[in-house]
Amino acid sequence: MYQLTVRRDEANYFVYAWANLNSQIGFNDASGHSTSAIIGYNTDQTNNHGELAFSTRNAQGLPPEERMRISKDGNVSINTTNVTEGQLQVNGD
Repeated sequence: MYQLTVRRDEANYFVYAWANLNSQIGFNDASGHSTSAIIGYNTDQTNNHGELAFSTRNAQGLPPEERMRISKDGNVSINTTNVTEGQLQVNGD
């Protein structure tokens, strides 16, 4: 695992990379608590397919949860991980 830390004002930004698995950019508050992340998933090593997931935290003390995903085919899901039904899937108002 590789970690890069860049500090700007009171925020910390982290980049994590694992060979053949996932890469993540994590965002923390001034206290070091994780607030959000962008995760790149390697979904098919043989064909080099990948997906991007965007996570945010909406309550203190909880880890960020996935809110949006872009599939290898360009389909987008918001508040759901089911991207097989069409190009854009939205769960909620």
